[in-house]
Amino acid sequence: MKRVVPALALLAVAASCRVNGLSSYPAAAVFAATAVGATAINRAVTGDCWAVCSVGWHCNHDTGLCDEDQPADTPPAPSTP
Repeated sequence: MKRVVPALALLAVAASCRVNGLSSYPAAAVFAATAVGATAINRAVTGDCWAVCSVGWHCNHDTGLCDEDQPADTPPAPSTP
């Protein structure tokens, strides 16, 4: 399975480079479809999220989405008079 991912990635790059004669909108559609397809392959193989989660968020491997981190139990800041 590990050999399939680079082969599919190479195929996706080759397919996306084949839009030389297209205008910008169809070319953008081809590139977007290629990116979504590559991300779907990555998710299927690794179980990672659909995107990189930002600080304060973590990857929920069951849904493939980023979930907000639960704040740690911290004592309240001292009040000033």
